[in-house]
Amino acid sequence: MTTRNAHTSRHHRCPAIRTAWSAAVTALVLLCTLLRPLPASAELSMDDAYRSITRLALGTARFGQLCPQEKVYLHFDNTAYYQGDIVWFSASVVDAATGAPSASRVLYVELLSPSGTMLRQLKLKVTDGRVHGSLPLVDNPTEEARALRGVLSYPSGFYEVRAYTRAMLNFDHSAVFSRVFPVYQQPAVSGDYSQPVLGTSMASWQQQDRPKTDSHRDLSVTFYPEGGTLVRGVPCRVAFKAIGADGEGVDIVGTIKDEEGGGEAQALLATLHDGMGAFTFVPTRKRHTAVVTYDGRDYRFSLPDSDDEGAALQVDAVNGESIVGQLSLPQATQRALGTPCLGMTLHSCGKLCAVDTLHIAPGDGIAADGWVRYPFALSRAALPTGVHQLTVFTPSGDVLAQRLLFVDNGVSAVHLTATPDKRAYAPYEKVSVQFQAAAADGTPVAAPFSLSVRDNHDQGTAYSDDVLTYMLLSSELKGYVSHPDWYFQSADRLHRQALDLLMLTQGWTRCGWRQMAGVEPFAIRHYTEDGLVLDGQLLSRMKDKPIAGATITMRITSPDRQQKQTSSVVTDGNGCFGFSVEEFDDTWDMVLNAAD
Repeated sequence: MTTRNAHTSRHHRCPAIRTAWSAAVTALVLLCTLLRPLPASAELSMDDAYRSITRLALGTARFGQLCPQEKVYLHFDNTAYYQGDIVWFSASVVDAATGAPSASRVLYVELLSPSGTMLRQLKLKVTDGRVHGSLPLVDNPTEEARALRGVLSYPSGFYEVRAYTRAMLNFDHSAVFSRVFPVYQQPAVSGDYSQPVLGTSMASWQQQDRPKTDSHRDLSVTFYPEGGTLVRGVPCRVAFKAIGADGEGVDIVGTIKDEEGGGEAQALLATLHDGMGAFTFVPTRKRHTAVVTYDGRDYRFSLPDSDDEGAALQVDAVNGESIVGQLSLPQATQRALGTPCLGMTLHSCGKLCAVDTLHIAPGDGIAADGWVRYPFALSRAALPTGVHQLTVFTPSGDVLAQRLLFVDNGVSAVHLTATPDKRAYAPYEKVSVQFQAAAADGTPVAAPFSLSVRDNHDQGTAYSDDVLTYMLLSSELKGYVSHPDWYFQSADRLHRQALDLLMLTQGWTRCGWRQMAGVEPFAIRHYTEDGLVLDGQLLSRMKDKPIAGATITMRITSPDRQQKQTSSVVTDGNGCFGFSVEEFDDTWDMVLNAAD
């Protein structure tokens, strides 16, 4: 990694690590997993600090190998539906870091009602990262129920489709693919779809996962210090997100003042795009208030509390060929850390992409009034395109500062050309279209693709999130992202700055850095499914307690009784058991026997 100017001459590589990982480093990962970072002490030597930073970084690399991240994307046949319709979809299941077909061979797809009740669950076989299926929007439970009342359509409202592999359940629900669709009432006049009827709002879906804040009825403003902390006496950059009553971003202007909202303005703020913006100011011991103007009215919002200790991070990931930034530490914090250097890692989709060190010994930084600034620069040349997590940490494994940033180094694309047999068609006339896929140099390629055909008019319900924006952007962020395709329409300064603000205001990581590094435990509860798995727990009938050491025998039989599968296992200490089941179609009968 290269330095940017004379002030960064003390910003060195960690000698044991390079951005590109070789097979030798992979082997070293396995050897270092039994080692732990050095405990914090009064003063660490440079060699001890390097070794501890190396062990922590290699621990995060091993975590990505043991618990790989997967992503699921569903391509649907429409953007909205009517009661009684069928939701058709094609799914891609990939390794998040490489984009190659994932190791999981089973995909779960669920349909949730407007109230959040799961109505259906599909368990689908994945072949080479691809699978397709359908979800009828009708209540069609059992033959007896259909005989009594017939088949009923689900009521109108917003329905959610979720999709995930079992391995994705090791992380929280934000890792799961989710898409919300309006389901309109059947038209009063058959065939007249000009006035769709739907009496609910999208606002509740859009605002899910938003942090709780002191909001007003028609305006909510949330503040996000870059790096995670406001540090007193140190210049801090703060991003913000302003949301209106409908859940969409709104434009505001305002000033940062003291706790009572008076005195001189310490900073000015204004939105740049979709309710997002940023400002820089120096926090004091008093709490600070943002006085903002929206729709002709003034509102007041409290900023987060500031700390005497900590680190303030400011990063420019928008301009130039390097990721340039600075870490600012109060002098008291610098002395208390007791280390000559800090570690920095860049992760993307759980994969360790780069490691470096930042020297913070006396004389290394640029001193100011009571604090020290440490500039750094990280090369982006070898980084994959997508969301990256930058973490600054101590040799003892404590995270000082962390944020997300987006790196755009381009993506390889397949160009798809559609050639219809006619320029115009009569209503209901047969349409014939030929498709050709080619690489950037025009060479034909063989690749699977899915196609949906729908009316040009979509009642404003079309999602702008496609497979590119989802895989690279929205799947790595928390909550609802409005018009994610807008951030890829241009590479000008406005779009790059807005994308950086999106990283700051909707940042989210599947797993904490300390868990990845092995400083804190992480329980892998779900493993990659390479086939069907049947699992459960054996409990006593009277006391509802787990029964350990019991033998469970499973037998499943085909409807014609011509095929069967049998297996036996012993329950563990918690009474849990699991069976691997060979693939089968249709509905088979199962019998379980338990004996101690």
